[in-house]
This record gives sequence, structure tokens and C-alpha cells, in this order.
Amino acid sequence: NNNNNNSIVSFIVVKWGVKYGANYVNNLYLSIDREIIRYNQHLDTSRAAERETDDAETEHLKNGIIGQLTNERNHNECDSNKKRRFQFICLTDDMNGIISDIHCRPLPQTGWDGWWMKAAVFAPELVRDNLLQDVVVYLDLDTVICSSIEW
Repeated sequence: NNNNNNSIVSFIVVKWGVKYGANYVNNLYLSIDREIIRYNQHLDTSRAAERETDDAETEHLKNGIIGQLTNERNHNECDSNKKRRFQFICLTDDMNGIISDIHCRPLPQTGWDGWWMKAAVFAPELVRDNLLQDVVVYLDLDTVICSSIEW
């Protein structure tokens, strides 16, 4: 398990039968995507503000307003290491209506029924096919993302 901020998180859902339609899968994906975009935009805004502060400090130094400035911040740090990335996987018996950004896979043949189908997230073929990333988060389709997602 890689705990750095640059790891890709795999969100995985299981959809079978007719109780939850493609709209549940799509809405959950879009809400996660929205929160990740917000987080990444916040990083960009914070870094821009930091650059403006650095420029002001440099200008003050040039004008002799501030004495010797010790700046230990690493400005070469790559902002992309802080940005969040994810993939969204749906194990399903019906891919119709699911948006193309979602990685759909057929449900593994387990012989199980009902809520036992959720155990399909442990199917060996998901690991064998290198589909899952360092961090895996299972979500029920009736989950609602209300605010920031942290990892």
C-alpha cells in the first residue's frame, strides 16, 4: 500500500438487477469527480497565492524594506504530487446507460445472489488484470458524496 498523496484511488461499485439504474452509478461517479476537481483547483489557487506572496517578498527585498529573508519552502516541489487522481470501476450485469469514463467490468460468475454480489469486489481477476490501484474504496450505489473526499 502506497500512502503518498500521489496514489491513485480505485472507487468500486457493484450494480446488478434493476433496483439501482445506471443513473446511480453515473451520479456517484460525477459527485466524486466534482469533489476531486474542487480539491485540485484549491491546490492551484493556493500555489498561485503563494507565488504572489513570494513575488511581493522579493520586491520588498529589492527595495530594502525586509532584511535578509530565509525562505525554506521548496518551490520546486511538483504540485502534481499533491493532486488527487482516481478511477471508478463498476462491476455490473448491465452496462447500458453508464457513462464512458467509468470502467465497467462484467460481474464475476460466483453463483451468488442478492447483496452477496458485493463480494465480487474480491474477485481474483480484478487483481490479476491489474485493475485495482494502491487504495480501493467500495461504495454502495445509494451513497451520496456531500463534501470533500480526503485520502
